[in-house]
Amino acid sequence: MIPTQPIDTRSRGELDLFSIFQRQLPNDYHVLHSLRWLGGKSKVEGEIDFVIFHPKKGLLLLEVKSGKIEYRNRLLLQTNSKTGEVVEIDPIGQLRASKHKLIDLLKKVLHRGAFCPIGYAVWFPTFSLNGELPPDMSPDFTGDFSDLTNSLSFLEKAYGYWLNVVGQTVLSDQNFNSVLHALCGEFSIAPSLKAQFDFREQQFVRLTNEQARILEFLEEQPHAVISGAAGTGKTLLAMEKCRRLAENREPTLYLCFNRQLRQFLSLKFPSNSWLQVHTFHSLAASLLPPCPNLEMLEYQFSDLLLDDRFEFPFQHVIVDEGQDFREEWLDLMYLKEPQTFYIFYDKHQSLFQSELSRIIAEADCRLTLTRNCRNTRQIGKTATKMLQMPADRLLAEAVEGEKPILLEVGSVREGFEKVKHLIKHHVREIGGDLHEIAILTLSSLEKSAFSELPRQLGFPVSEEFEQNKITFTTARKFKGLEAALVVLLDLDLPALCDPLQRNLTYVACSRAKHALFWVVVRPEETDYAQALANEFAGRRRTANRQAFKSHFSIQIQ
Repeated sequence: MIPTQPIDTRSRGELDLFSIFQRQLPNDYHVLHSLRWLGGKSKVEGEIDFVIFHPKKGLLLLEVKSGKIEYRNRLLLQTNSKTGEVVEIDPIGQLRASKHKLIDLLKKVLHRGAFCPIGYAVWFPTFSLNGELPPDMSPDFTGDFSDLTNSLSFLEKAYGYWLNVVGQTVLSDQNFNSVLHALCGEFSIAPSLKAQFDFREQQFVRLTNEQARILEFLEEQPHAVISGAAGTGKTLLAMEKCRRLAENREPTLYLCFNRQLRQFLSLKFPSNSWLQVHTFHSLAASLLPPCPNLEMLEYQFSDLLLDDRFEFPFQHVIVDEGQDFREEWLDLMYLKEPQTFYIFYDKHQSLFQSELSRIIAEADCRLTLTRNCRNTRQIGKTATKMLQMPADRLLAEAVEGEKPILLEVGSVREGFEKVKHLIKHHVREIGGDLHEIAILTLSSLEKSAFSELPRQLGFPVSEEFEQNKITFTTARKFKGLEAALVVLLDLDLPALCDPLQRNLTYVACSRAKHALFWVVVRPEETDYAQALANEFAGRRRTANRQAFKSHFSIQIQ
């Protein structure tokens, strides 16, 4: 796909086809999206929705028309689904004008005697063709909703039609590359940063929705444990399971470990009489009189749960972040014999317990999530490298994005300026909500070298998740949450040889959906070497800055 993300467009059909082509077409098909040009002296702008280029089949120009389409009184009409406006359209006329433009281009770049076939096609991705077509639109190069499941078959049919008309040829590598280079160079095909973010967000939603189908397989399982790496959708699946149970008007408890995660989910899924979102401690506080401290709260809550006379108010219990719960906490929940008892966990995100509880380790029904639905492939690769996790299966269908960036700064003051610039650039280019930005320290807030940053950033900042505020907190406290942009501070490179620090850094990196930046103050070549001490022990390869960059698949600036 050229570019790798779609150009700015409001066309739902174009976005859907971009995603479909990306998934379905083999590598010998080159697809260029939204090629635009000026029409010479008349200054009339032209555009081709998609250009498909194949070395043995030539060019196929594709016009996409979404919405309600009608053909009546020899006119092709399109109805805007939002405004109801009806306009006459002429996709074939558009394609013929584009074809002439490309013929002129081919004359400039093809070597003498070379021939590149050019055909065109029309696709109505939201419409089913079941009636008469305009006389200039053959069924052989007109696609509809039914062709979305096999885009390759439709394109081959369209190519076949035009190759029978204009003849077939095989372009040499030199001619093929010349045409491809000319197409990329002569037309405008650079998507905005916002368009890239929006497209990736749609892909994340698609992957998460597909992942949610797993709940259908668990429908008849009253007890189950579900494991998965960071980004596999555990929290969303847990909440979806809770929502389905609560819809039946049955008291349901979503139980997590992290207080900030509870706060985030309470905003997204407001509690009601059938669904309550709690941490272990907030649940205890809701069922007990005020206690002087947490230790007393835990002690009294344990006694309450062990009391046979106590009627537990929930019929279903769904536990998230199960790896961080004490074994006795999970046992106490299980002893109340809820009708449904699910535990979602990731052993690699265990920041508060050294071992998994027995109830997780010995569960009869176990399921592992193997698809990353949150991070781009590049961020996922960097995060999994922290723990030397195999990533091929996890990232097989991951959304493409940009590599994480490590920013080398000469001082904390320079780091302040870099972070401020990053945030301003993101807000200017992407817009959206400030709560989609998280600045995380691997230290504590008190000890962070960047503790004064919130007061100098120029944007509203909060230590906890709040709507329309940037989150500035520790990586530990942000576990379980996510943000479009994550800036990671106080990264001590030599400390990465410590497994516990690696684990925390993995958690922090995996919070980022679209963009991840590390800020490192005054790094030395030896710092990079120490960070790789475990991986490169006994190897002949030199551990240095370049090796660090390659190993963790990052950019260093």
